[in-house]
Amino acid sequence: MSNAESSSNSLESLFFEVNYWHRRNLRRGNHATLNKRKMEVSGRKPWKQKGTGRARAGGFDSPIWVGGAVAHGPQPRDYSFRIPRKKLIKARKEAYKIFEAEGRFKKVEFPSLSKPSTKEASKWLKSVVGDNYQKCKVLILLGEKRDLNFFLSVRNMRGVSWKYWRQLSAVDFLDYDYIICPNNLGDSITDWVNNGIQSAGV
Repeated sequence: MSNAESSSNSLESLFFEVNYWHRRNLRRGNHATLNKRKMEVSGRKPWKQKGTGRARAGGFDSPIWVGGAVAHGPQPRDYSFRIPRKKLIKARKEAYKIFEAEGRFKKVEFPSLSKPSTKEASKWLKSVVGDNYQKCKVLILLGEKRDLNFFLSVRNMRGVSWKYWRQLSAVDFLDYDYIICPNNLGDSITDWVNNGIQSAGV
């Protein structure tokens, strides 16, 4: 195996681990089934032990009965686990490099709108992403001071999400087709991804 193939497999494994970690941490784990301990039924026997010709039955909560308890069913649990912080930072850094190389990380000028207009925002997005913008998942990164008219114009667009740039994570590169940020934040985001600390998001 060549060094390039080994590196590619290593990155693929890293991205898979980070994505798996993220999905597991999102799970609420509040699923539950009624076991015999949780069922509220009479404690009496359905019929006497002997003499009826039927199989022995100890109660109405038997798992083999219709409406009875569930044997070995799922119970509330915590699915989350931890992975080293350095892995998260490396995954974000490598994913950013791939997006930059493929031209999917866009540093552009955001439109200045006099009033909220989804139509104008759609035209702008089409000019940035291309004609298939409606079929793409796009993440728009905002600065601390957001343009309210622009934000109101893009927040309800199909396939478009937004977040503050310091919340950018490795998982975002796996979830979206394009990531767009304003020109004035491009260098800051690049420096932060390559040298900055890991955000609270990931």
